[in-house]
Amino acid sequence: MTVDPIKSKADIERIKALFLYRKQYRNYLMFNIGINSFLRIGDLVRLKFKDVYDFKNRFILDELSFTDGKTKQRFRVIINYKMKEALVLLIQNMDKSDLTPNSLIFNNGREGNQAISEKTGWQIVKKACDELGIKGNFGSHTMRKTKARHYYDDAKDKSKALIELMIALKHSSSQVTLRYIGIEKEEIDKVYLYAL
Repeated sequence: MTVDPIKSKADIERIKALFLYRKQYRNYLMFNIGINSFLRIGDLVRLKFKDVYDFKNRFILDELSFTDGKTKQRFRVIINYKMKEALVLLIQNMDKSDLTPNSLIFNNGREGNQAISEKTGWQIVKKACDELGIKGNFGSHTMRKTKARHYYDDAKDKSKALIELMIALKHSSSQVTLRYIGIEKEEIDKVYLYAL
């Protein structure tokens, strides 16, 4: 079954608010980075503080660079203001002894410096969606698809946006990208629903 993006910006804000209300700053950051980058969940959960924070000068970096776990290609992500705000919030509210260059940002909190699993990462988002009554089939690609879908939906020039997304997502064709963000299925459904 295909995994869905979160299509409503209001629902995105509700998820963020839920994590903040519960003081789940790690989950809030994971969600913010997930929906503001094209990182796969496997790459996201392996991020270390040195990837996003300059320890010498004590500031959040403007971008992170790493090797994509699936394609083994170098990948660069600009750290936008939403991600920076979430990082600051986590850093302000964490035990400073856990803030070291090699510490995993998304530590499971139980086994030393061990990342949460990929499954745990996407289940955090799925559980929040379920609790808030947000309908859809949410899973491992939900955050990545959410960013792509909103970028496409908000674009004035859909053709240009499609090419940009295809490159950013490292897809082999624009058709793959359309299918990935759920456009193809919705367009086909419209054809079948059209009544004369």
